[in-house]
Amino acid sequence: MFKVLVEIDWIVDKNTIVHPDLCVVEGEIPVEYLKKRPVLITEITSNSTVLKDRTAKFELYQSQEIPYYLISDPANQQLQIFRLVDGQYQPQNFSSSFLFELNDQCLLDVDLGT
Repeated sequence: MFKVLVEIDWIVDKNTIVHPDLCVVEGEIPVEYLKKRPVLITEITSNSTVLKDRTAKFELYQSQEIPYYLISDPANQQLQIFRLVDGQYQPQNFSSSFLFELNDQCLLDVDLGT
């Protein structure tokens, strides 16, 4: 079973802790913080976070093999979806909906229309 979590710390390793705006994880909801890798992370950019979201977090999530990384830019009404393919994030084209393959048995069809 998958759960959507908002604003929870993810302890990547003993030197790295991040605080994704939204993530999807499989299994039980952690009490204090997340220790296992999410299957999807969304960061909502602001003037103060946009550079970090597009560079440092992009590279971190890619290196940790997060299957999907979404960058939401409310100021410009844009959403970018990246899918991990052969260890590299590839931008995904979409119109008003997108199908996320969370595992072999779970597909998440999201309507992104306004």
